[in-house]
Amino acid sequence: MKGARKPDLVPCHPEFGTNQPDVEDMAAALGKWAGEWGRPYVVVDTHPGFTGSSLGAMNAASVVVTPAVFKTKELEALDGMLADMPDYPLLLVPNMVPPIPPGPELKRLTQMVERAKVHVAPPISRYEWLGRRKLRVALTSYDPEPSRVQRVADQLRAVAQAVKSYGR
Repeated sequence: MKGARKPDLVPCHPEFGTNQPDVEDMAAALGKWAGEWGRPYVVVDTHPGFTGSSLGAMNAASVVVTPAVFKTKELEALDGMLADMPDYPLLLVPNMVPPIPPGPELKRLTQMVERAKVHVAPPISRYEWLGRRKLRVALTSYDPEPSRVQRVADQLRAVAQAVKSYGR
């Protein structure tokens, strides 16, 4: 699907969740599609957890971008992922970061990163207004860029640069 000021999208079928391909088939399909599309980057958004489709996408990936949210349950899940997937090319993105990050959660994330030896992208701040947006376009697609969007768009571009330069 193509949309105005939105990235191209291959939508998921409603029955995908119960009829997911296995790891090898998913990885092969993604590799085939990426080659056919001739794009330098293909972004695959998967459901959290270790499903066949998620693991297949991770097997095909050059970099696996994973949010790091400063909340207890989210950090517990991330810690489990880091322990279970030590050999994947992970890039953590501190996401929804409050103006003053909570000390214990920041310390815990720092320890997790040091223990797992994973890369960390620049952070994305918490923006309460994002959940109330009516216009659903890519935040980096504005021209000219509204002042309200500029900071988050700059942060998103910094993350995109971290993804592009991963492993170089």
